[in-house]
Amino acid sequence: MKKSFVLYLDQYEPVKNLSVEQKGLLFDAMFLYNCGKEIDITDPLIAMAFSFFKQTFDRDTSKWLRKAEKNRENGKKGGRPKNNKNGGLPTNPKNPDGLSKTQNNPPEPKKAVSGTVSVTDTDSVTLVLVEETTVIKKFVTDFQNYILDKFGNLSPKITDLLIADGIYIIDELIKLDGFTFDEISKALKWAADDEFWSKNVKSLGALRAEGKNGTSKFVNMYTAYKEDDIQKLNPAEKRLQANMDVSRRFLDE
Repeated sequence: MKKSFVLYLDQYEPVKNLSVEQKGLLFDAMFLYNCGKEIDITDPLIAMAFSFFKQTFDRDTSKWLRKAEKNRENGKKGGRPKNNKNGGLPTNPKNPDGLSKTQNNPPEPKKAVSGTVSVTDTDSVTLVLVEETTVIKKFVTDFQNYILDKFGNLSPKITDLLIADGIYIIDELIKLDGFTFDEISKALKWAADDEFWSKNVKSLGALRAEGKNGTSKFVNMYTAYKEDDIQKLNPAEKRLQANMDVSRRFLDE
């Protein structure tokens, strides 16, 4: 279990106008959440503020779980590989840190970008932000349990790391690749029952990995899902879908 969590300086901007009491309740919620305990936030402003931090906590936890798993795997293999007589340590006494000459002046670190968020419908925005990760987590958990029921011992073991990886990847598909959660969930539900794809999506961690054709596994899967979906349409629906595709390409140009 993690023994710490990180707060970033640019995260102060969205919460600086909260009262001292609200900031205290927010801080308490952060500790409870990262200790794995249940939180109950009734103040909509605190709930909205916490949702910003929660997304960061979840991403940091996912990265930590990945690193911990990698360290465990390296430990099983005997630790760091020894590539010379010094156990992998630099052998040049004049350059003990192993840095090249071009590394004497490292680039300046990127500065965090801060900003404020203005909303008009606080309750609805709070609801969306707080529930977003919960909905994704439930979907990932249900998906992996379905795969477990379908393939038994041939399916991956359901662990915190497996679920965290799935949440992380779906979040990236939404925020980096532009897919909606509805598109992702429908495509994965289809894939789970497809003879070919069900064997290739037993876990979600590699969905954004590049395939042999240069596109990601998810894009290839989504394309197959849409093609299969179109085949089930009647002629009139197919014509309508084709016209919509043409219009969409025209708008994208």
